[in-house]
Amino acid sequence: MLPALARLIIEASRYSQIWLTSHSAELAELIAAGAPCQRYALENRGGETRIVE
Repeated sequence: MLPALARLIIEASRYSQIWLTSHSAELAELIAAGAPCQRYALENRGGETRIVE
């Protein structure tokens, strides 16, 4: 199911900018393998969400 979802997201990204939030590392990898993208990992510490560097 995730590969099919990734293909749909990749196709949509050809026509529009996509911002996607996911807890699925597998989905993120599938999308990154099929389209150029900028990925950010986030973490929550003490109630604050931060970008992981």
